Amino acid sequence: MDTPHSIRTARIFAFGTALAALCLSGCIDNAVSGVSTPLEFCLDKAEVDCHVYFDCYDAARRNQLTIPGAKTWTSKADCEAKQKALCMPVPMVCATDLVFQEMRSSDCIKAWNVLSCEAWNQPEPPMPPACYKCDPVSKDQCVLSYCTAQTSI
Repeated sequence: MDTPHSIRTARIFAFGTALAALCLSGCIDNAVSGVSTPLEFCLDKAEVDCHVYFDCYDAARRNQLTIPGAKTWTSKADCEAKQKALCMPVPMVCATDLVFQEMRSSDCIKAWNVLSCEAWNQPEPPMPPACYKCDPVSKDQCVLSYCTAQTSI
């Protein structure tokens, strides 16, 4: 038989558990803000690419590019829809022998988002350090900073 004491204890336990879950949820949400999954990265990258293609490049520059499917894009919105569709069901962000780095990918998207159209229209495409690791001496042999080699412990 439940006594008033055991009922009160159960309610306090349930309330404490709910409060702890709420706090933990909030703490986790705050801890992972700025982290992007491969899908989120792919979707964000589609928006960046389509912004640059339609808002920064003129028709002559767009015609010089050899981006698969670009000739079928009728607008920025159409570009985003088609590029985002390529992210489904699971985006292939990194080569199969590399590991996707969530924090680095988020930093990369931020770096691409702050670039001006002037930067995108230079003869060489911009390569923000948040997105690429290049040989420090030759400044070439660049690799994506958000895709790294697997390590074994």
